[in-house]
Amino acid sequence: MASETPVQLTCLIEGDSTVFLKPENKGVVPQATPELGYDVGGPTRDQTINKFLERLRPEIKGFLSRPRHRVWMPPETVDANTRQFYQNLGIPSIYSKPNLLLHHLGDKTNPNEDFLFQSGVNHRILCNTSGAGKTALIFDGLCSRWGFYFSAAQDSNGIGTKDLQIAIDIMSKSPGWIHNAFKNPLSDAIQEANNVNEAIAFKSVYKVLLTRWILFSAFVDVAKEQHAGNLPPDLKRDWLLFQILPVVLINDIHPFIAFMNQCLVDMSMSDLESRLAKFSPGSVLGPAFDSESDNFFYILDEAQVAGAKYMGAFADPNGEIRRPVLQPIIRAWDTVVPFESIRFIVSGTGFPLDLFKTVLTSRVSKASPSWEVVHQTGDFINRDLQKSYITRYLPPPFLSSPSGTVLVSRMYEWLRGRHRFTATFIEQLLAGAWTSNSPSSPQKLLNAYVRVFTDFNPLDCDSKLLEIEPDVDFPQLNGFAWDKIKQEKDMLKKLSTRIYTYMIRGEYPMWCNEMQDLVEYGVARFKGQGDEVIVEEPMALVGIARYFDKEGFTIDGDIRARMQAAKGVAFEEAVLLSCTRLFRVGARLSDVFRFHGVVPDWADQKGWIVSWKGQGLEVADIVNGSPIVPSVGVAYYAKNPDDVENWINCKSSVWCVPGTLMGPDLMAWLRLEDGRLIHLLIQAKCYPEGNKNTFVPKVTAEAIRSLKFYDSLHRRSAEAKRSRMLELINTDDESFTGSRYNVLRVVAAYPLDDSARSEEIASALRGDQHPLATFRYASLLSSLATHDNTRTALSSLACTFKRARENDEHYPKKRSRRNSV
Repeated sequence: MASETPVQLTCLIEGDSTVFLKPENKGVVPQATPELGYDVGGPTRDQTINKFLERLRPEIKGFLSRPRHRVWMPPETVDANTRQFYQNLGIPSIYSKPNLLLHHLGDKTNPNEDFLFQSGVNHRILCNTSGAGKTALIFDGLCSRWGFYFSAAQDSNGIGTKDLQIAIDIMSKSPGWIHNAFKNPLSDAIQEANNVNEAIAFKSVYKVLLTRWILFSAFVDVAKEQHAGNLPPDLKRDWLLFQILPVVLINDIHPFIAFMNQCLVDMSMSDLESRLAKFSPGSVLGPAFDSESDNFFYILDEAQVAGAKYMGAFADPNGEIRRPVLQPIIRAWDTVVPFESIRFIVSGTGFPLDLFKTVLTSRVSKASPSWEVVHQTGDFINRDLQKSYITRYLPPPFLSSPSGTVLVSRMYEWLRGRHRFTATFIEQLLAGAWTSNSPSSPQKLLNAYVRVFTDFNPLDCDSKLLEIEPDVDFPQLNGFAWDKIKQEKDMLKKLSTRIYTYMIRGEYPMWCNEMQDLVEYGVARFKGQGDEVIVEEPMALVGIARYFDKEGFTIDGDIRARMQAAKGVAFEEAVLLSCTRLFRVGARLSDVFRFHGVVPDWADQKGWIVSWKGQGLEVADIVNGSPIVPSVGVAYYAKNPDDVENWINCKSSVWCVPGTLMGPDLMAWLRLEDGRLIHLLIQAKCYPEGNKNTFVPKVTAEAIRSLKFYDSLHRRSAEAKRSRMLELINTDDESFTGSRYNVLRVVAAYPLDDSARSEEIASALRGDQHPLATFRYASLLSSLATHDNTRTALSSLACTFKRARENDEHYPKKRSRRNSV
């Protein structure tokens, strides 16, 4: 008699418990997968299932009869009013930590929920960057709609069951699994390998789906028993909590996983299919579900994990393109779902969207609904919206204190954008140390939180507030996944150029198609419902700028690389960078600029470049420097006179880059030692032929004359706007420059022979009595020098200029320059 072959068990971990799952038997296609039934030598399959459900039903009844989750409370050392505040608030406590994701579930405060779940014929793909609020949107929708929530990977905070994740993991351990379906390049061999793997995947997915239907039916039956055959109004929310939290356990294991372990081992494909066919939304819910008007949702979250897992183990219908496990998951759903009322929502980030959509549409039933991409999730870009969210979770006495007021303002400056930035920080704040009525170290915790994501220690907090706070540990959080960028060839160079251009020129970086990978990397978000990708979050910008520096893609190097192809624009950026570095630490104006004509008495004062912060002006810097307020470190692009007027009035960014009709190329504010403000107008000129010529007097004179606000606009309405802008410059209603406005005009030219004189230049100087200066070469070059003596942003210009003077026969000599006058 032949001995039995020992069954090999796959060991999996769920929480602190060890789970043993039997592997699936080999099968090329579902119909060709003969297996032993579970009833051989033991109880029947139905008996095992019924026994499990008999044990589960009392647990469900207990869950529906008690508070759904514990309420988080601050330490007992806080005062009674603060404890009462949080008792009334009722923040869920998950694993003994405050969880804002589950607070106020189903409040219908996000209008994007109805858009995602609206009735219709389409399945939907919910795609946006990590932390944009996709899961929160899904949870809110499932509080008022029936459906199943699956996740390809459990959330870092432990929310969501791991049944599908485990099912995916054990696929590759199944007998017959082929890791590379393309090992044999013949089309027939690829298709055969795909069929083998797909049969394994289908069976795993069917088990997860059957488990969900059987336990959902039991859940609904228990609820009906408790309410005289009716379903209570909050049961959809309760069913969601049952799916995503360990509110009910069987032998310390989530019931979904326990059921598969105990009841579905070795179940054949035909048995799985026949049992799944018995379930439908209407058969379980009865009159509570109208199949004509209602939808039942299958939702797959964290789909980017399935979109990358087992790439190449599956193939497209033609056997030409490698496919991940996401393909058989959706195919299995589509194959076993004959009900028109069921809709799929697949949510995630970090996957190439084109591949994702192709996976979903390949070989899916022609009768299936089409797929629609949704990007809208909501955000905290609006200051008032974010403030309303923050103030909901912090005690009023703290919010009205100096520290609370500063914290709310700083949170907007650093954390605005995606929901997770704000929500996770509040969770960290609540879970930290407390005084009697407030978190003990809010400012230091915000600094540490920002440092985790950006590798930069914020400078925007009053030192007096920091001194009185105890030190904090850095939060144990995952920062941005910047290293993914290096996986794409040339992406670092391309991305750094675009981000640096945005920082220095202020033209908003909105890209389509080719830059959608930025969503995966966490740099950008989808804007609205279109395919535009936008970069606007301070923490992401500061973080990516420091990552570029770390990888050797510096802003100086970027400007230097573009100096030959786009000399004029790159030179403007070099001047902006130079001025920022010189005046952020304070520099004597006469050391930086060479004044022409009458030298003002304030020329020997130090000046600092400033922008508006709170109730006053603070020294400013660009994003990749040492910005006190990160948002002001991005230049403000002024398309028209109204934009220029707005910038002059609010001083919201350190630099203004006006449109072409403005006159000046760059504008900034300098604060002198005596506290007075002067408006800096810079015209940057870099001769387009480089080594063929220098600036002749005519060009210099034109540069001087162009330093006027929209002087080329002669319409009456334009003249009125120009006058209004100019009047805004004198902030204290008093001019100290010897002319009407507190303006310093600067020509930054390269190369420019300062010894050249002409009547044209003299005429240009006489035409406007406001102070005029040129940028000293020594200052310009020294501010762009590097600590390791590498080439600077102006190295290429310096070399060509030197070559022109020494070797180029076409370079005009002094006599020819005099003759040109």
